[in-house]
Amino acid sequence: MADENSLAAESLQRRIAELEAERDTYLKTLYALMRQEIVFDEEELRHLQQHGIPLEQVIAELENRDAKA
Repeated sequence: MADENSLAAESLQRRIAELEAERDTYLKTLYALMRQEIVFDEEELRHLQQHGIPLEQVIAELENRDAKA
């Protein structure tokens, strides 16, 4: 049982590392697209981690930004 728990914990830690790397890649891509750095406070980050952002919202914000430029 302890071995199973250890393997599960290791698997979760690997998955967390993979997701953090994926998140970092998305952020770098977003920064490149927007050509400006985006700063989130702790509360915003917690909300994003729990709820994410709908793709439609991202597209609308990018289109709105392009329309203003």
